[in-house]
Amino acid sequence: MHLGTLAPVALVALTTVAAESNAHAAGKVELEVVVIEASKTGKSPAPKGVSAKVVKELESFGFTAIRVSDRITASVENEASVSVEFRSKPNEKKKRQMLKVTVLEKKKEVTRLKIALPSIPFSAETEHRKGGTFLVAVKGKNADAVFLAVTPKP
Repeated sequence: MHLGTLAPVALVALTTVAAESNAHAAGKVELEVVVIEASKTGKSPAPKGVSAKVVKELESFGFTAIRVSDRITASVENEASVSVEFRSKPNEKKKRQMLKVTVLEKKKEVTRLKIALPSIPFSAETEHRKGGTFLVAVKGKNADAVFLAVTPKP
């Protein structure tokens, strides 16, 4: 599990998803992006649909209130990307962020991705085996943060 800490951003909500295809690819990768709101104040039961490993990782950083605000799955071809746009507050239109996930390569056992938040700026190339998750942290106000969990399905 990888965790990156990024520039301060208030809590986010997923608003739109757009897929871009820029290659003639043989196979598709099923991607899941989960937007998780977490706080170090309060307490909540573990959210449904989030792996125990991700919850344990968040708890290791002191987050006790964890909830899934949005989840999206997309089928993406090799060398194509999916973009997830989210806002800093649910009803605010100005402060939007974009998470872009590009499938670099899909092999039998390994999926290589490029995960980017251009407005911060942040970019990482990752390798996923058996559906491993890459977790990106976006610091919020006070003891809050938003985590973007990116998982290619095997």
